[in-house]
Amino acid sequence: GVALLKMEESGIPIEHRPEMWRLKNARPCRAEVRVKLTADCVASVQAWMAKPPDNVSIMDSSICNADRISILFHFKDADSFLQQNQHLSVFVADFTFETNQQSLVLGGIGPAGLRSGGSQKPGVRMLPTHFLLSRKEDKESQMTLFKAFAAAAHCNGIRLSHGFADCACMEGIQAVIESDPGLQHVQVHRCLHHTK
Repeated sequence: GVALLKMEESGIPIEHRPEMWRLKNARPCRAEVRVKLTADCVASVQAWMAKPPDNVSIMDSSICNADRISILFHFKDADSFLQQNQHLSVFVADFTFETNQQSLVLGGIGPAGLRSGGSQKPGVRMLPTHFLLSRKEDKESQMTLFKAFAAAAHCNGIRLSHGFADCACMEGIQAVIESDPGLQHVQVHRCLHHTK
């Protein structure tokens, strides 16, 4: 009915208007679902790795092939940020799903601190400095991401003290801490944001 009124207001002649039964039976078409092949995924990710954005640095240990995708990268300004904020010894780590067309998971880790300003309530802010794209969030991916961040923190004079992560991420981080005597002082806590 609304469509016919708009056609009448627009001055469309009656012979050019559809019959009422056609308007009532019109249904929007379903979107065409395209299955993305593994080769498409690998090719598009390799293209991104070949020419990443100007401020992104992909680490040499990254792997991208049909069997495994594990792309470790960080922002080029990450080291200078860590050097300027050596007092931030607390970090947050998490993996997020459904962030890209290739259905890869994106892990992020970085320092966190308490931000207070004026009349606002204080709040925790986290700046992810290191990232990992992977097919799935497994222990190996969690360990790879944490090792890269811990190495960068150490190189920039930060002595990590506490970390916050969900249960899955905690396993990988805890495994690295237990195997590295230089990190055994780090306490890992369950992130309350993930508590249901």
